[in-house]
Amino acid sequence: MIFKTLSVDVVGRGIYFAHDVKLGHYMKIAPRTLFFGQGSATEDHTPSSYLITVQILGALTQVGVTLRVLGNVSDICSANQSKGFTCPNGRTTFSSSNVLGAIGPGRLYSIGKIYSGLLHFFWIGALMPVITWAIWKYWKKDGKGRDWLRLTNWPLIFVGTYNVLPAIECRR
Repeated sequence: MIFKTLSVDVVGRGIYFAHDVKLGHYMKIAPRTLFFGQGSATEDHTPSSYLITVQILGALTQVGVTLRVLGNVSDICSANQSKGFTCPNGRTTFSSSNVLGAIGPGRLYSIGKIYSGLLHFFWIGALMPVITWAIWKYWKKDGKGRDWLRLTNWPLIFVGTYNVLPAIECRR
């Protein structure tokens, strides 16, 4: 479980970094400016050359604090814990490990199964930029009717809906 937590945290930090870089690219921010800005915003004006080290140290610190708290707080992660340490994030990780380990993704996401509808988002995600481009290409060029298409960013729209779910605090 510790290895899974550590690997998920490091990968999650990397994904958030890549997400921010991609968003900056869409906003037409110069790559060097974006890199230095991301590095200085990571930890109280840390030079960007230490960005990866800071990310790894942050992940290791978080896992270390978690291990220390798990070892020193009695009845942690139980419903009747006196200080309210109920561990919703740990319960989510544990539950997802059990579900994917015992049931398996094939029984959840295969065609005809309970979550098979989510597979449609692969072709929807591939098709939406093509539709946007086709509308841009064949719309009247003399008016301002197609200017909104230039601002349409489907990856940001789809990622934005990911953060609407009520369990957002349990995923981080």
